[in-house]
Amino acid sequence: MSELRKDPVTGHTVIVAENRAARPDEFAPLAQSQRFVASDARATCPFCAGNEHLTPHSVAEYPRPSGEHPPRAESATNRDMSWQVRVVPNKYPAVDGGAESAVANRNPLLSPPGSEISPGTGRHEVIVESPHHLLRLTDLSDEQVALVFRAYRDRLAAAARESGLAYGIVFKNQGPAAGASLEHLHSQLMALPFLPLDVARELQLGVETHRRTGRCAMCALLDHELTASQRIVAVTPDFVALCPYASRVPYETWLVPSTHASRFDSCSENLANRLAQFARRLLICLETSMNRPDYNYLIRSAPFDTSPADHYHWRMEVLPRTTRFAGFEWGSGCYINPVAPERAAAELRVLAEPQSG
Repeated sequence: MSELRKDPVTGHTVIVAENRAARPDEFAPLAQSQRFVASDARATCPFCAGNEHLTPHSVAEYPRPSGEHPPRAESATNRDMSWQVRVVPNKYPAVDGGAESAVANRNPLLSPPGSEISPGTGRHEVIVESPHHLLRLTDLSDEQVALVFRAYRDRLAAAARESGLAYGIVFKNQGPAAGASLEHLHSQLMALPFLPLDVARELQLGVETHRRTGRCAMCALLDHELTASQRIVAVTPDFVALCPYASRVPYETWLVPSTHASRFDSCSENLANRLAQFARRLLICLETSMNRPDYNYLIRSAPFDTSPADHYHWRMEVLPRTTRFAGFEWGSGCYINPVAPERAAAELRVLAEPQSG
């Protein structure tokens, strides 16, 4: 029997239909065959150390953590790697800082009053997460992942200081099923001059919830989930990991700060480090449970012009790509999830618990 669920934080609707997990899929072998495998094309990989000339000049670099050593295969080359994390402008940006509108002689029938055509301005950066040709964030140490998340925080903060930008998002596309086009591990940042519709809707829902209850919707949700415990994956003094009540995809997991905060880019370095360690731990659980799936993750933070807000609570979302969106999802904006979040959380919780002995 299926269930219709509505998320109290985002407002999106999900149909949880576990019976659909048993449907046949003749294309599954093809999807598996499209996964990345480590290549030997380091000489032409634009993100490997020594190939910096293949990318735009870096806007930020983070040195190797003290005491860290390169993998044995890399150390044999005796490369002098001055960076561990490198941030560069995207060579093929979706938005950029100086675009001119390509639309001329606009047809008033196609562009009626009230519609807008404007240059695709913004910021689009790539965060290269290692100088070595590695494929997954879990291949890095806790200290190296901490540098990656520090770069996330710093680059969001830099975008927030830039005039004309309203909203920024950090995201990772892990593997071809998640939209990655290069295998060398990396993430991206996009900063936009407008609020995306989903973001605006969630902000409005948060304002309405706070006005009605006097509480942040996420804080109230955390209290409920911690009491119910059905969808909790792991808890630390700083963060709660949970499979949300209206999970859009199987094993969707949110990492939420347990103390209210609206902007990730305003968090302390220590908190960013602890998020990095917690995220790496949860990704290891997902990879163990699901045979290293492709996935997306992203950090949802309040808009740049938002001072500390009582109605918005930042979070990190991890979205494994084990199902495909089809006509119903695109046509309705509603998701069908064949794995109940309660079952997903139970499986991940076992893996996340410290093992005795």
